[in-house]
Amino acid sequence: MSEKYVFEKRWFMTDFARLRTFERDEIILWLDKLSELGYNGYGLYIEGAFAFDSFKGVIRDGVMTKEDAAWITEETKKRNMIVFPMTNVVGHMEHFFRQERFSELRDETATIHQLNFLDERAEAFAMDIVHEFTSAFPCGMVHIGGDETQITEENKVAYAKFLAKICKNLLDEGIQPGVWSDMIWMDGELTEYFDRRVSIFDWNYYGHRPESIAFFKEKGFEDVVICPSDNGWSGFINYQHPDGWLRARADIPVKPYEVEMFLEDGRTQGVMNGLLTSWNNETGRNMWAQWSAFARAGLYMSGKLKAGEEHDDEKIEMALFGRVTPYTRITRVLQEEIQIPDYFVTWYQKMRGMLFYSDTLISFYKDVKRVNADFFLKYPPVIERLSKELDTWIPEGEFEKNCYTAMRAVLAILNASTAVATALYGYHDYFRASKIQFENPSLFSQILFDIAGRFRRAKAELDTAIAVHGVAIKDIGHSKVDLERMKIVSVTLEKIAAKIEEREEMGDRIPLPRFDYLLDCAINGTYMV
Repeated sequence: MSEKYVFEKRWFMTDFARLRTFERDEIILWLDKLSELGYNGYGLYIEGAFAFDSFKGVIRDGVMTKEDAAWITEETKKRNMIVFPMTNVVGHMEHFFRQERFSELRDETATIHQLNFLDERAEAFAMDIVHEFTSAFPCGMVHIGGDETQITEENKVAYAKFLAKICKNLLDEGIQPGVWSDMIWMDGELTEYFDRRVSIFDWNYYGHRPESIAFFKEKGFEDVVICPSDNGWSGFINYQHPDGWLRARADIPVKPYEVEMFLEDGRTQGVMNGLLTSWNNETGRNMWAQWSAFARAGLYMSGKLKAGEEHDDEKIEMALFGRVTPYTRITRVLQEEIQIPDYFVTWYQKMRGMLFYSDTLISFYKDVKRVNADFFLKYPPVIERLSKELDTWIPEGEFEKNCYTAMRAVLAILNASTAVATALYGYHDYFRASKIQFENPSLFSQILFDIAGRFRRAKAELDTAIAVHGVAIKDIGHSKVDLERMKIVSVTLEKIAAKIEEREEMGDRIPLPRFDYLLDCAINGTYMV
């Protein structure tokens, strides 16, 4: 246990780039609660989801405007908070390079939407972007990204010089620039090109890594901000992975709920600045289901929670709702009984993703093939138990209501994902049927009938999840595209069932095709031969 302390920067970040729209009523609820939890800064990851003056037209309806920027500046000021913009000027420039008019500036050698920083026009283009944000937000700082860029031995110095030059331009204008740490942490020689006044946002979403914090301090950077994540994007609910990533310390145990552990590394290294990042608000990842993690980080940075403090559900509940509800306990159960590290780290991300992208059914079935037959038996009892707990919760007020409906959606999505995964596990029976097709036609027919039934049951559970998730995202900025994606997968599951029944009818004539081929034909509508 560490002693209590208070961080100087107690910041929080929301992702508005990936389909979330800016809803002022929702933002007010967030700001009130964040302030109560001890946060004093709010980072808006906007990227290109902004109504720019320099580039006419917006990428979608609902993006932030300069009027929104002025409004939230005043609202955060009322709560003794600052608000600052976050964009990207090298990698992760999807919003810009999906537009034909900017295609000439895209790095065609990269597999991501990345600026060609070798182009002589790149600096002016990047400065136009950051100037839009520095004009709209009077806070005197802007985060310009730079993370997860595809660089080579040949161009890595050019990358560092380009990003450092944008930072220097801003410093010369009296603006504080911030960059993500990963590229210059993984290749430490690149730090030599950066002014030490540049803010380093050291992100690590997988537990402990005191080494990087010490590294940037030793290199002389004056402002280092520790950036853990709720990891709500990687499963059904937020949780901390034990796996090492970007040299994270996999040898130091981290429990699924310990979102504050990288912040604790900052404290031990004498860095008292933190930013909890919350990424992605689409494909079922509802931000309103992640507030237990937000509360832990806020209370920790405010000196009201010790790192690794276990028996704190009531403390989190009182901070969130002023009373005890099932919310935090359900979060903890999902973290510890469902999203335990008993399979590869992307398992739950893929499992959830099947409900939103039908083409992932093919790749995920290959993962499902490798698990034990009883693997999915752990899910239904937990879901049923947690659903009964939710039945006892009558939410009070808008904030509680949003948390309640979000948790309902989490359970519905988990339930539907389990049903789909179970149907895909039917591959084993499908394979068995292929072996007896011409020796035992009656059993062959029964097996295929059962497999088709599993896909129809999965469709029914998905349709239920569509309804429940629809309620949860109705009046918030969450992407409504979710529902359209889920409906497409629902239709696909029916097509798969129909394809299986079609093969059942041909049982005495045509051998069963490979299961992945059958899935592909159902998903893409190709003719099966």
